[in-house]
Amino acid sequence: MGKLRFASLAALFVCAAAAAAKLSPAQVLYSTNQLNGQDITLVGVVTSLKALVTPDGQPYQSFKLCDAGACITVFTRDNSTYTEGKEITVTGHFWAVRHEGYTTRYNEIILDD
Repeated sequence: MGKLRFASLAALFVCAAAAAAKLSPAQVLYSTNQLNGQDITLVGVVTSLKALVTPDGQPYQSFKLCDAGACITVFTRDNSTYTEGKEITVTGHFWAVRHEGYTTRYNEIILDD
């Protein structure tokens, strides 16, 4: 019984370590089915930075986080100041496909605010 508990505990630590790993946009796009709906940590360079306002007046930011081979769209409502061209690390919820009203969005991460 002790060996079974140890094996279960070891498997839990391996899964937690994989979830906490910093991923590049290319790695995320390579594994979209496995990562869909998961919290992930993403590292990349900020591009296409936009500060926007929702129809109900709530500010948010949108940008792409890129590496040499791919980009992931990022949405956040936090007040952080992001800089175009700077490498950053973010943590949020990844969606391979997300429907918002009449809009379908692909490969995006919603940051934890």
